[in-house]
Amino acid sequence: MKQENTICYKVSESIKVIETTVKTGNFNAGKLAKLLHQIRKDAQKMEDGLKARKNVMIKNNLEKEYQKNKKGVEFDGINEISKIEEISKEKEEFEVTIKRIKTNKIVYKNKSHAGVICNVEKLKEMDKFGEIDGTTQVFTFGHTLAFWFAFDQLRQAVEGRKTEIMSAIQKAVNSNELIDPEVRANIIKLANQGGAK
Repeated sequence: MKQENTICYKVSESIKVIETTVKTGNFNAGKLAKLLHQIRKDAQKMEDGLKARKNVMIKNNLEKEYQKNKKGVEFDGINEISKIEEISKEKEEFEVTIKRIKTNKIVYKNKSHAGVICNVEKLKEMDKFGEIDGTTQVFTFGHTLAFWFAFDQLRQAVEGRKTEIMSAIQKAVNSNELIDPEVRANIIKLANQGGAK
């Protein structure tokens, strides 16, 4: 694949457009809009591909074994979400609970009839281009319109941090900081401990 076809390249180019705007005051809105549209399309293709992979695995009774045998997975929780299909015809409520382990305090507990949850269990590694690999669990539930609204709200909530984060990654890549495997391992270690920014 050519470099200009990768999401990382398009994100880097988007950041360059924003940086140029900040420095010069000249905003190439057309170029940025085109890049962001391409990024969204690529992200949707990846999401569709991952869903298709998961559906094939579930259909062939391989998903549970796959999750169990993921390299380096240490799981001591409950995970039945791969057996649950997205609810769309009948209203079904789930109770979402978030508990802070350190203090054993429940910080959120409520019923919900739709949502999008992406839980990062562990980050594994980062390559020299800033691509991160890890173990996540994704669960979408409820009427399609309702969980799409949830996804859109989530996207808006993190949108403001995206440029900041991608800019920091691009800066690290450009300065060759991520070539050193020890530096990358330390970043992942800090992120798993909640200490990386």
